[in-house]
Amino acid sequence: MSSRACDDPAPTPRATAPATFSPTETIAHHRRRLVVPRRHRVDPCFSDDEWTEITTAARACELTPGGFTSAAAIAFARAERRASRSDERRMLVALMDANADLHAIGGRLNSFARYVNSGGTPSPEPAARLLERVALAVAHVTSAVTALPPAGTKQSPCPTTPAADIGRYHRRRSPTARRNRTHPCFSDSEWADLTAAASACGLKPGGYAAAAALVAARSQNPRAAIADTRRQLEELMNSNRQLAAVGNNLTQLLPHLPVAGHLHDQTQRVLVLVRDALDAVDTTAAAMAGK
Repeated sequence: MSSRACDDPAPTPRATAPATFSPTETIAHHRRRLVVPRRHRVDPCFSDDEWTEITTAARACELTPGGFTSAAAIAFARAERRASRSDERRMLVALMDANADLHAIGGRLNSFARYVNSGGTPSPEPAARLLERVALAVAHVTSAVTALPPAGTKQSPCPTTPAADIGRYHRRRSPTARRNRTHPCFSDSEWADLTAAASACGLKPGGYAAAAALVAARSQNPRAAIADTRRQLEELMNSNRQLAAVGNNLTQLLPHLPVAGHLHDQTQRVLVLVRDALDAVDTTAAAMAGK
């Protein structure tokens, strides 16, 4: 199957936040999103039975069928360079848990910000406890992000199907129509890995992606099977969104807090933590995207 360019916008370089920053500058900084251009696309097709397997595994991994297919293809294409699945899964779970904690406390912060913006008067002690919990959740995300291995780290052998072995699972011509189609997209570095692995198997990229997705879907633990850097990168994007939302709520609070008061100072300190966490996410994501 052929590669087609996806209409993804080119990434906008993210400016470094100044040492001192206004609420407006903070909002602009926090609202930036990580963008990894994925310009290469294949269109693998699946029979009804295969589609059931793919969609079931994708739901278990909280992904779309296309996202699951692309993650599986890249995980297997990079099999010889992967860390152990247990290590990858552990790091991914840690990041997912940190994001879940931040999402939960971020919801409470959002409600508090709405209350204050509508004219409510914040009670100092509960507000201080809330901000403290937000700071802990942000620190949890930062710790999980910085624990991810940087690009260039030597990996231990992974007990998973090697890239070239996917050819053994290539499907022969089906007696029934494969009516279910998905459209996974790949970045330039991912595409290079995918085409190299497909070529080694004597397959087209689309056939390789389909075979890899089915192998992952049929494994005992689909999450572990696809827990490659791509899946971690997607969770980093989730971290970016969660941190951006928290930063936005904090900047909404600042105008309603006495400048000389403790809550104002505490909010500013948490904003610094959010900014530093966003920088850590960007640095790690940029390193992963280049793998």
